[in-house]
Amino acid sequence: MIVFLIDLHVHTMSSAHAYSSVYENIMIAKQKKLKLIAITDHGPKLDDSPHR
Repeated sequence: MIVFLIDLHVHTMSSAHAYSSVYENIMIAKQKKLKLIAITDHGPKLDDSPHR
């Protein structure tokens, strides 16, 4: 059985198609006993990204 202890592609609600805050992502990661997550929200050039 393979167990992944990291998730390197996590979005927050700053990317329009995601629904969780940074805090919520951290809490879920802790529940899953992940060692590392990477918040990978979209940059300003993408349509569904946060803009100034």
